[in-house]
Amino acid sequence: MADTALPDEILSEILSPALKVADDVFSDTSTAAFATYEESTSAYLLVNKAWLRVSTPLLYHTVVLRSKAQAIALANALTQNRDLGRFVKRLRVEGGFGPSMKTILALTPNVTDLFLSLDIYSNDSVVGLCGGMKLVSPSRLILTCNVYTQNKTVAALVNALVAAISEWDRLVSFESPYAYSFSTDQYCPSILKALATAKRLQHLTVPSARAAEWTYPLVKACPLRVVQSKDEEGKFNKLQSDVDATLKGLFRYQQVHPRLTAPSSEIVAPPLNPFFRPLDGAPPDVRAAILSRILYFAMDTPQRAYNAMVFDIDELQDSPHLQARLPFLLVSKEFLKCAVPVLYAHVVLDWEKIREFSSSSFQSRSRDVRSIIGFCGFSARVFAGLPRRYGSTLVDFAVSVYNDGTSLDADAFSDLSALKRLRWNSTAKVKLARPASGRSALPNIEELTLRAVDHSLLALLTEADLPRLRSLHILSTGNVPTPVPNSPFIQVVRAHVAKLVSLTITSDHLDVEFPELGTQLATLRVIPIHEENPPSIAALSPAHPALSLKMLVFTAPIKKGKRNPNCANWRAFFEQWDFKTSVPNLRDIQFRTLAWPTTERDIAKDPWVPIGELLLQDGIHLLDQDGKKWRPRLKVGGRR
Repeated sequence: MADTALPDEILSEILSPALKVADDVFSDTSTAAFATYEESTSAYLLVNKAWLRVSTPLLYHTVVLRSKAQAIALANALTQNRDLGRFVKRLRVEGGFGPSMKTILALTPNVTDLFLSLDIYSNDSVVGLCGGMKLVSPSRLILTCNVYTQNKTVAALVNALVAAISEWDRLVSFESPYAYSFSTDQYCPSILKALATAKRLQHLTVPSARAAEWTYPLVKACPLRVVQSKDEEGKFNKLQSDVDATLKGLFRYQQVHPRLTAPSSEIVAPPLNPFFRPLDGAPPDVRAAILSRILYFAMDTPQRAYNAMVFDIDELQDSPHLQARLPFLLVSKEFLKCAVPVLYAHVVLDWEKIREFSSSSFQSRSRDVRSIIGFCGFSARVFAGLPRRYGSTLVDFAVSVYNDGTSLDADAFSDLSALKRLRWNSTAKVKLARPASGRSALPNIEELTLRAVDHSLLALLTEADLPRLRSLHILSTGNVPTPVPNSPFIQVVRAHVAKLVSLTITSDHLDVEFPELGTQLATLRVIPIHEENPPSIAALSPAHPALSLKMLVFTAPIKKGKRNPNCANWRAFFEQWDFKTSVPNLRDIQFRTLAWPTTERDIAKDPWVPIGELLLQDGIHLLDQDGKKWRPRLKVGGRR
């Protein structure tokens, strides 16, 4: 690739957002702030020589060290090219990391922001940190302490830090990790005393207002300009009324995020023409169509539709958003007429609204309902009336239907002509009015989820064409202790597996004589019935290779601990399963309850890390609950 013709200054502005680290991220005291599993930003340096030249200072501007191997690699890089060290302005060290730290501190003289972790265990070494502490002179010091470890290693680091503070003539800002006076350890007073003795501190950051009340007296001899709280002002984060008057003048709360600020109370000037009416000259139907479209977005309908599609009841029930939509109905009769259909397009049922849903007044207001979801349920008799009222508009349905003895007509499912996503949880029976009447059921269904279900509905689904079905999720065993090859669930899968792109099934159904996985199936989700036992290898070894399968998802509960049989059983499963023959194009395996460790210590102890690296040798990524792929970490004495 040829070098770009852009000037370095412009190229730097383009690359800065991708390479620079925001200050709030750099100063984040959680262990997960930089526990990322994405591609390294150093990849930008490999594009061409111009990008390498411009990106190198940006990349080294903020250095984050999270392991001993990273510290060794950085020390070697700085030793081989001493010019790199002068680019380092912010240095974050999340451990001791041995003698390499002295080399790093000696070769980074321009560090202005220094982040140190006091969560250091006794088997870690702080020799390098202690020896190199006086080789830098930061203007800002950030400490983090989450587990309050007390050992000789931490004591040595604190002693070196106290000694260095007296010589750091540029240190004017300090971020304390201690929230409560009773939670402080023996090291906190010595650090604050060193800062008070130096008398240079101008900016003090504390976790809360309560922390400021006991921290300020220890450093009030310093020329402080600001005492900053990391939290916003609130009921539990407020200075006491009898606090020092000087502290009151210096204290600042964290600013509220702009998107969360209260609505402005500014009075809007009245219009010049009080009788002005928008679209006054337009025909009524045109005016109604335009106003309805405006209200469609003003009342957050696209987001409500998405929440219904992904079954996010919490978002749909969010009362502040609901209250914000109601005033639109009170503007005028015209607004009321246009806004009511928009308001009732997506219905969320709770125990208070379930009776209203069945009333005639609700049915008269809600003619174009597109989604009905909820935690609670209604009777099969109520469900039987839905297709007649909403069959042509209803797209999403996810409400439990309890069996009140009413038998549902198969034609009711045929009348749900617009339904795309159905989450069925009911043991209500279904009757066929006439032979082959079930073939037209759910003609537009794309995603079908079955939990509790009667065999009569399974028979209907087996018979139905379901031409648009792409995702089938079977979350029930059907109350059958040992599924048999011809169980109703298996028959449903066999009837439609050829057109499925995504399939969810319990491991006991998978263990029977399972059909070929189809020619389009890309994602298979398996729900193990016995959490410590993976599915059998035979169940995931079809007679003919599943060439389309690219992702395998397990919902098994994850248990940590090297002696836990859960981990041993899963590792043995992956070692013995010949996936290269059965699923040659498999690329990702995900565990929906797995969370990757965030620290070097936890990574070394986590039994799932070796499993992730084992699979990676064959080109398969192991994903956690958030979809993050495991990436091998840099190791001491070798490459990744």
